[in-house]
Amino acid sequence: MLLQTIIFFTIFFLIHGVINCYIFIRGWQALPPKPPFRILYTTVFSFFFISSIVSWFLFGLIDSPLVRIVHWAEAFWYGMMVYFFLAIVIIDLIRFICFLLKYRLSGIKHYGIIKQIILVSVILLNAAAMYIGHKNASELRITPITIEINKDAGDMKNLNIVMVSDFHIGAIITVERLEEIIRTINSLKPDIVLIPGDIVDNNIQPLIRQNLGSVLSRIESRYGVCATTGNHEFYGEDVDRTVKYLEDHGVTFLRDEATKIGNSFYVIGREDKTGESFYDRKRRPLKDIISQLDKTYPLILMDHRPYNLNDALVNGIDLQLSGHSHHGQLFPLNLITEMVYEVSWGYLRKGNTHYYVSCGVGSWGPPVRIGSVSEIVHITLRFVP
Repeated sequence: MLLQTIIFFTIFFLIHGVINCYIFIRGWQALPPKPPFRILYTTVFSFFFISSIVSWFLFGLIDSPLVRIVHWAEAFWYGMMVYFFLAIVIIDLIRFICFLLKYRLSGIKHYGIIKQIILVSVILLNAAAMYIGHKNASELRITPITIEINKDAGDMKNLNIVMVSDFHIGAIITVERLEEIIRTINSLKPDIVLIPGDIVDNNIQPLIRQNLGSVLSRIESRYGVCATTGNHEFYGEDVDRTVKYLEDHGVTFLRDEATKIGNSFYVIGREDKTGESFYDRKRRPLKDIISQLDKTYPLILMDHRPYNLNDALVNGIDLQLSGHSHHGQLFPLNLITEMVYEVSWGYLRKGNTHYYVSCGVGSWGPPVRIGSVSEIVHITLRFVP
């Protein structure tokens, strides 16, 4: 596990450093060659850049107002990085095209002033995007969906499911926000709450310090709360300790196992693939997990990542619930997730298998959503034999 962690963070911070150098240099070149501007620019940029590194290591160890400020600065900086990088790439592509056409941009009258206007415009537009995206991420949306399954569920004719993925509880999702999420879940009067991964955001210490487990335990549901691991349950802490803490507060984890609920349907949970890389824990094949189940009952599968959807189809799963993608979280990153996953967000049906991939109720990195929403999925299952 240690080697994989070192490799992961080495690659991550290498890419992070290269992108930040690119942004810094191109911004520096657009500034007037006078000390006050460049000193202020270097100071502000250095604060955000350093925050984006030290926050990873400090937040789980130290709790103070200063550390919280640093963490929020880091969170928004990752969002701003995306749009600074995209803006500079577009500008440099225009410059390259002009170079190929042998058109000298530097010959334009007031070229230096134009560069400064572009710089200020990019900064202001980026700040506006962060503000609008944060407001959007703060608004909880309920997505209702009705699905018919052609199976008998005993005396049960309908099942009221609330699916909530990708909380990322920790530095950004704090007590007030989690209480709002729980109130919204309870208002839907669920029969069962299903959480397909990423309840925590890397480190469990913020949950313990703020007693967030007690907030989670307020979820009201006829058949309780079932969850499975996501990739973030494996980051930063011992996954078994994280799972135990959450189970002590009312969340039942299904880790490559199944449980029968109300003598009416099965819920199956798969261990996230990250366990194979970080803990050398091979996932059990789905066919082995369900081999002893009575498949005449409805089968509901939670698998954090929406990879290989055909696996559920060939194994006769009736409904698969996934998250992980966040639908890119920040446009245009959704264009990438749409290429990576068969479905990046929303409903899909293949044969008799239904799928729903949630873009998540929380956020990773910046508390900002552009092109996606903070989603709680309200599923009404109708059993029609």
